[in-house]
Amino acid sequence: REFGIPGVVLMENAALRVADRIQQRWEGNLEGKKVGILCGPGNNGGDGLAVARHLFQRGGFPMVFIMGNREKIKGDALINLNILERLPVDISYVQTIEEWTKKKVKLQGSHLLVDSLFGTGLSRRIEGIGAAMIEWMNVSHIPVLSVDIPSGVDGRTGAIWGTAVMAEE
Repeated sequence: REFGIPGVVLMENAALRVADRIQQRWEGNLEGKKVGILCGPGNNGGDGLAVARHLFQRGGFPMVFIMGNREKIKGDALINLNILERLPVDISYVQTIEEWTKKKVKLQGSHLLVDSLFGTGLSRRIEGIGAAMIEWMNVSHIPVLSVDIPSGVDGRTGAIWGTAVMAEE
């Protein structure tokens, strides 16, 4: 804000660095790598949407799961969703625990999960679908990389808001 850098530019830069880090995991070769990206409807989710685009463009196989419905996505996150929807990337919306239970089977065989559910501005206890997605990541035995901060961790105090992602990085 101090320098007037637009949020969408910050989101793009964050996504590029995350995609670079993911690509380093496999010594530059993303070909055939299945990456599940779990996104919230806010800016942290927008980071995840941009990461999905970069992974696809680099030969990876991203699968995106957005917590909530499309109408909840606004601003810079919506810009990235509109771009991603023009690519042949699998995007699923999950609004209930029942939907998550049915759709998460697509993540079987994933090489990595990207946590972009909640960001540094989180200030409430995580419950419902958000808690279910976090708890699944924690028991999935799939490595997890969190964008910005593990979902569920308070960015100011480090406190846990009910549950939190146990990310590898």
